[in-house]
Amino acid sequence: MLIFSMSIFGQDDTTLVVVEGQEAQVAYNNGIELFKAGNYQQAIAKFDEAISLDQDFASAYLNRGSAKYALNNIDEAITDFTTCMSKNDSLGEAYYARGRAYFDKADYDKVMSDFDLAIEKGYTEDRKLYYFRGVVKFLREDYEAAITDFEKAISFKADRKLAYAYNDMGSANLKLEKYDAAISNYNTAIQVDPDMFFTYNNLGRVKMKKEDYTGAVEAFTQAINHKKDYVLAYNNRGDAKIALEDYEGAIKDFEAALNLDEKYVYALNNIGRAKYKLKDYEGALTFLNKAIEINPEYGEAYVNRGIVKEMLRDREGRCADWNKAVELGVEQANNFALECK
Repeated sequence: MLIFSMSIFGQDDTTLVVVEGQEAQVAYNNGIELFKAGNYQQAIAKFDEAISLDQDFASAYLNRGSAKYALNNIDEAITDFTTCMSKNDSLGEAYYARGRAYFDKADYDKVMSDFDLAIEKGYTEDRKLYYFRGVVKFLREDYEAAITDFEKAISFKADRKLAYAYNDMGSANLKLEKYDAAISNYNTAIQVDPDMFFTYNNLGRVKMKKEDYTGAVEAFTQAINHKKDYVLAYNNRGDAKIALEDYEGAIKDFEAALNLDEKYVYALNNIGRAKYKLKDYEGALTFLNKAIEINPEYGEAYVNRGIVKEMLRDREGRCADWNKAVELGVEQANNFALECK
């Protein structure tokens, strides 16, 4: 997910000649220049000065809020954006800015309300608004509506940041099981920004869904090439290799994941799966025991350990594991547990 910095809004006249009665404007202009230079604390001081000279200076509140947001003072920023609205409720950018701050607080009802008001008040030419509104809809599992907003964001002038919209649109299509559309979205994201390592991983996930395991391995390899410590991609590539019956190769990938994170239980579980396929049941049991030791709530590992124990003729142990998996809510465990009744 893309994180945009807050922009300055409104008037950006850089004339610094003091005209009688325009001291607030000059202080404001100085604040704008400091904001552009990334000197947010100094910019706030200048916006303070502008507001002290003109307490109805709506744009000064708006951009002071933007500077506070840049310093991660989210609540103070929201206060300034709200004050700006009280001075001039027609500024759609103020509603967008406040909605963006609410996004960081995960207050999605307020995000949607503010973004809708921003559009209602004419703030319609900022692709970031549609992108973040699409993200909220995605998080709410309204994938069709999310895609509509991502498409709107993409319709603006292209730049590398739009790769995130393509990526997220692909993830929405993946949730909708529109796999070809998802692949197209991910490929476009990669074309726009070839360095987005997680998009290669997402592309691999879709190819797994389509049972294109060779293509999945290629995509996960690209992810790893762009991020050498990408634990998830090593694990996913190993999973694809299991599907290709390359069990030794899969184990090497899972081991690479564990070298980066020794407590990565998914890799431990998956080594157990691969060793089971190689009929190394004792070895499988060792790794599944480790996974469960680290995470006693890992239901899938209990299912797999039960299967291994069955091969080791440990009837009582297999049933204990499958029943535990049922208790943890693993649906597939129910069929196994029936054998224990």
